Amino acid sequence: MGLATLAFTLANKELKMKHTQAELEAIVHTRIAAKAIQSMLDNSSISRGYSSVISECSYASSKGAFGVEAQVTVDWRDAVWNYAFEVQKNVDSGARDKPTLAEMLQELPVR
Repeated sequence: MGLATLAFTLANKELKMKHTQAELEAIVHTRIAAKAIQSMLDNSSISRGYSSVISECSYASSKGAFGVEAQVTVDWRDAVWNYAFEVQKNVDSGARDKPTLAEMLQELPVR
């Protein structure tokens, strides 16, 4: 069974709906992109000694250096997800072509 067929089968079972192959491929592509973006955010926080971006963001209300660093991360995380959702909106409307995963990751705001 190929990856596309497996993804089609799993997504169809998970969603319990009928979708076309193209719709399911778009769903799978979106989920893969979301996981890659989340991993990028987490890895950035891990590089600064936190266990995840969620952990780092939890310090945003702290006083001192931890709070300042965490707020920078909260602002960056929000900018990343806002950009990703804007890209998806533009792809869905036909305003732009769907980027590859590598292109999408390159386009994201930098911390």
